[in-house]
Amino acid sequence: RHSRPSSLGRISLIYGGYALINTFVVTMAGYSPLIQYGLLEVSGQTAQLPAASAAILSAAYATLGPLELVLALIELVVVFLILAQLFRRLFADNSVKRLAEFGLGLFILMVIQYGKWGMLVSFIAYGMELAGLLAVNQRKTGKHRSPQTSF
Repeated sequence: RHSRPSSLGRISLIYGGYALINTFVVTMAGYSPLIQYGLLEVSGQTAQLPAASAAILSAAYATLGPLELVLALIELVVVFLILAQLFRRLFADNSVKRLAEFGLGLFILMVIQYGKWGMLVSFIAYGMELAGLLAVNQRKTGKHRSPQTSF
């Protein structure tokens, strides 16, 4: 709509919001069966679930404790930060290289999220991807970043 391009700060805000929503939706899609089972269990309505599904959900729900909830929140924050850095990197300039880097980073993120890794390996992989993105962005933008464009 505008004849002039948006500032990197505005783009960071827009795609940071997208990253937050996307992360929330993906996380909720993964945890919603357990949340639904927990709500049905509290209200005593688990009999309405098919027996096989109820048994699987019951076993999974029974293993959840405070540590798993804390780790889920940490994962939510880390994935949000990774997505924000990927979008920052993508809009640093308009090039095929940036698009390829974004695609590769997103692919790595999806492999970590949906792969059959152990919890420790997944968190190490998240940390390595985030550290790599931060290091590359820091190197490209110099040591000083403006407050508008930082996440």
